Amino acid sequence: MQDNLDDQVAAWQRQLRKGVVELAVLGLLRGRPRYGLELVECLSSLGVKSGSIYPLLARIRREGKVESEWVADGVGHPRKYYSLTLLGARTYEAKRHAWSSFSSALQALLEDSEDVEVAK
Repeated sequence: MQDNLDDQVAAWQRQLRKGVVELAVLGLLRGRPRYGLELVECLSSLGVKSGSIYPLLARIRREGKVESEWVADGVGHPRKYYSLTLLGARTYEAKRHAWSSFSSALQALLEDSEDVEVAK
């Protein structure tokens, strides 16, 4: 029974991650251009892997939210750096606001539910 619950929670966490990774990437790019592996490293605490970052970067580039540029800094191989476009910055702000509103409402709901006794 616990294994099934663990599987359900793990699946739910994967869905949460899918839902917020674009917001996280746009937020990271807000500060400065970054290359793909750097983004993966920054997002490792969320459990994000490179296999999900690169398709996301390709999609948001097609959508005009980011632009990319190959940069050779003389050390190692050239890296593709991603930077936010005006559309990307506007998307980030809209999604950040939506996330903030949603998470505040959920937090209030969860705090209110602590006062309600749950049937066992």
